[in-house]
Amino acid sequence: MNEQALVALLQTQPERALPLLIDRYTGLVLSVLRAKTGNLAQQEDREELASDCFVALYDMRDRIDLSKGSLASLFASIAQRKAVDFMRRTTRRPQSEPLDGEPPNAAVQPDPTVALTERKALLDAVRDLGEPDATIVFCKYYLGESHREIGDALGLSENAVTKRLRRSLEKLQSTLKGETEHGT
Repeated sequence: MNEQALVALLQTQPERALPLLIDRYTGLVLSVLRAKTGNLAQQEDREELASDCFVALYDMRDRIDLSKGSLASLFASIAQRKAVDFMRRTTRRPQSEPLDGEPPNAAVQPDPTVALTERKALLDAVRDLGEPDATIVFCKYYLGESHREIGDALGLSENAVTKRLRRSLEKLQSTLKGETEHGT
């Protein structure tokens, strides 16, 4: 069953679609969670987070837009967010007040709007690559997968993945360089 059919089934008959989604994407979700949480999460924690990922997809079933990316990339994104939330809860340290009343490192705090703008520009540029190039870049640099793993998942040879990745990076560099030169 292709992704379009899975999404349609999830929207009309979620009780039939969820087991199919769980069978197909649990491995991906758990590998993202394992990579992002490392030793801080136990297997039970990762399994609970994986369940949360499927609940999150269920909750957003009417807003899924496959023109923005594949279900695999959506699941990986959800898993990443769940892992980050878990890490924040697990590693949260109490905030301490500086003695002189100044925020720590006030002079060197980066402007968060600049970083957010740069991340959004990069994400938009990756999305503009189209499929399967956007998925290849995502899997390589976001999930840390090898060219062989990406090729196996997408039905491409390792050599094809390498060539597409190289071309995609050149295109991204050109696109982002052009944006900074034009001030956008």
